[in-house]
Amino acid sequence: MAQFILGRRHMGRYPLAGHWTLEASTGTLYSQPYRPGVYTIYVYNADGTKLARFGSDMGDNPVISLEFELNEHGCGAFSLLLGQALDFTVGYGTRIDVHLFDDPLPWYSGLVLEKPLPGSTVQTLEYSGHGYVCQLDNILVDQDYASTDIATVVKSIIINLVEPNTGILYRGSKIQTTGFTATGLSFQNATATEAIQELCEFANNYRYGVDANREFYFKAIDTDINESARFTVGRHLSSYKPKESIDGVLNKILVKSSNTEEDGSTSILATVQDAASQAAYGLREACKTIPSALTEADGQQWGLVQLSRYKDPIASAEIGGVQLWYVTPAGEYAVRRLAPEGMARITSEDGTVYGDYPISKIKYKINSNGIACSMSLGSTTHDFEAIVNNMQRQIRQAELIKDMG
Repeated sequence: MAQFILGRRHMGRYPLAGHWTLEASTGTLYSQPYRPGVYTIYVYNADGTKLARFGSDMGDNPVISLEFELNEHGCGAFSLLLGQALDFTVGYGTRIDVHLFDDPLPWYSGLVLEKPLPGSTVQTLEYSGHGYVCQLDNILVDQDYASTDIATVVKSIIINLVEPNTGILYRGSKIQTTGFTATGLSFQNATATEAIQELCEFANNYRYGVDANREFYFKAIDTDINESARFTVGRHLSSYKPKESIDGVLNKILVKSSNTEEDGSTSILATVQDAASQAAYGLREACKTIPSALTEADGQQWGLVQLSRYKDPIASAEIGGVQLWYVTPAGEYAVRRLAPEGMARITSEDGTVYGDYPISKIKYKINSNGIACSMSLGSTTHDFEAIVNNMQRQIRQAELIKDMG
């Protein structure tokens, strides 16, 4: 058993009176018996003082439904629907922590970004928001870094800019070294999200986010099978819908510098390509601008990372009716604490492997029927690129319409 000292935030980082075990490889791990439908929601002010507790054990529980998602960046969006008015104010930035199956560790932590206003004819109250990773969008990075390890740059941003100005917490052990030193980086009023995303791309197969303990992480992408995510169709899943797409495949990338030459042009730092992908899917090329790499070597590294992401088709799947409980070797019922870590393996009843997929998103839904789980599997890289391209297209269209007017 381990004891935790209260500190850093009001009443400490962790809930009181929990049962804990420590595992050297994964840090804090809680193993609890399976208690179907059990959940608790804690509501906190931005300063950490507790406002309220809702839960399945309450006779007058106001919760009609709660939905939240976990993705590669940690805690994603949430929506909370209440059936009665509250005797306290839920303001912007109010913290929502969700504990499932009597686990003393939160499965989700986010802050309220949208709330109902008085006078509505609707009898229910709906609050929605996002995990704390969204606060990275509110912090600007205006700094140069020369011959600095990528992880050191990340730590500097979190310690000096993010933690003092947001609800995100710094824990050094959750920021892994990369072994890659950028010759020169220059962030000019980039958001912390943009800066850290670019650092992930330099690091090659790294991801960042903020977990349910509100702690920032920067770590290598896990490609091992997640032991909690071995599923047999028909036994552990009620639905399985796999697909594959070449939309978004790129096999030749020109890496362009954002630095402008005297004649107004920009230089190509590197050209990277994959012959096997070109032979299979035809030439699919693009020119991508890297804003902060100041040398050809940096551009080459960035380009190779991009190529590794885009040269192959994307296989994905949607799975539903995920069975969260399992039987331990001792014959006891326990619960899977699923997270977007590692790979999910999907098999048939006879053991045939249908596919191994990165876990990209997990959705939990809580209502009167209990706790339901569904998952999106496969890389989200192409989806994200499509969103960015669509936004840029809409901006250009708006500019054209304005010019015509």
